[in-house]
Amino acid sequence: MKKLNKSNAADIEDGGIWEKNSKAKIISRRTLTGEEQERLEEKAGLEMISLRLPVDTIKKFKTMAEKEGIKYQPFMRRVLMQYVKTVKSQSGELAQVISLLKGIDRKLAK
Repeated sequence: MKKLNKSNAADIEDGGIWEKNSKAKIISRRTLTGEEQERLEEKAGLEMISLRLPVDTIKKFKTMAEKEGIKYQPFMRRVLMQYVKTVKSQSGELAQVISLLKGIDRKLAK
């Protein structure tokens, strides 16, 4: 089985090791001990959460995930991670614009 580490984080983002690795699929079908699950999550940098969403929203995610050829939970993870990445990028760009504007404002004040 492919080892989970930071260098293959892209695999995790793109639907996860579980969807791409046949041995991992077999392992994921059996019940893991609490210790095994904890080790896998730690290596993958993942944490299990519980989230309540409207049924219609989940149905939409399932439909969209099916079109992408992956299961809906990895698809949701991908969407959330992309959203955070985009917002982080935009906030960085916004900070640069604000900094430039403040610099211009200081020059105009002189």
